[in-house]
Amino acid sequence: MAMVLEEVLRPDVEPDLFVIDRFNALSEAEKIRIMRENTTERLEAQLVEGRAVWRAVEPFVLREVEEGRDVVVEGVAILPELVHQLQNVEYKALFLGNQSRNHHWNIKQGAIENERDWMGKASDEFIAAFATFVVQMSAFIEKEAHKYGFRYFELDGAPFDEAMGLVAQALMADSVHKSDHPVRQ
Repeated sequence: MAMVLEEVLRPDVEPDLFVIDRFNALSEAEKIRIMRENTTERLEAQLVEGRAVWRAVEPFVLREVEEGRDVVVEGVAILPELVHQLQNVEYKALFLGNQSRNHHWNIKQGAIENERDWMGKASDEFIAAFATFVVQMSAFIEKEAHKYGFRYFELDGAPFDEAMGLVAQALMADSVHKSDHPVRQ
């Protein structure tokens, strides 16, 4: 969704949507430094972008539900604090993360196995730094998920595609947070 919005909006109109673009414009060495030494700065940038993207995600979800369709929404812009604010709609939500010490290896393997993976050309040093950031982001998401009464699903080093089957089972089994907001007709 962020990439679609970036095609129709401009940085001067919606600067928060482009905060990660500013990070991506840095040199690889600077990106690695920030992800390793100042993960809070990188995390905050991700949250700023997530809140900007949510302004498009929320009406999309509400329209789909209003028209009688189920919708699955995933991505780093889907934050527990924002999902918790959904009103007048039934939903199920669970949040994923990976705080494994082996996450660097998982990212590298995913890039090797999927020729279209955006990490395919990344250096080992960049992948390690990114894994550090993902672990920190996952810890934040876990804390926030629990704060708002959502289930957090720890991938714990499992490859993402393998974990999706377990996530689908959890969603179908009703073992995830359901909205407690009254639905108004």
